[in-house]
Amino acid sequence: MMQSVPNSWINWLKIICGVFILYGLALVFLPEQIQDVQGAIYYNWPLDEDVFSQVTAIDRNYFMLLYGIIGGVLIGWAVLIYAMVNGPLRYGQRWAWQALIASLSAWFVTDTLISGATGYSINVLFNVVSAVAFAVPLFAIRRYMTTDNTATQ
Repeated sequence: MMQSVPNSWINWLKIICGVFILYGLALVFLPEQIQDVQGAIYYNWPLDEDVFSQVTAIDRNYFMLLYGIIGGVLIGWAVLIYAMVNGPLRYGQRWAWQALIASLSAWFVTDTLISGATGYSINVLFNVVSAVAFAVPLFAIRRYMTTDNTATQ
């Protein structure tokens, strides 16, 4: 008989998704405020130069476009992860666990490689923290996954 996945791990994952959705919404609806904060962090990291103040208005507008696009993608991704967590993952369906691991791994590897290659170590740090936040509960619930794709409540 299949053991049910502990609610604490499911809730942890749902909270992480909620945080990512809120961040995505902020990117879409508060791009100037996000740009001011993130721009100062990303451009001035490790906080020894004031490079962000030298960014042109054209560059700032382009960044706002990118924030909107990234925010929309992030919202969509987090909503899908939430649905997977609240549905098939909660009921121990291994395919859902494998799909989440594959999706998160693809994001982590590509985003972290490009961030590192372009010198944005602060984004590498953000990625590591985010990946760990997802990895801890996902690996904790691994033993509850079954190969039976018809598993239900």
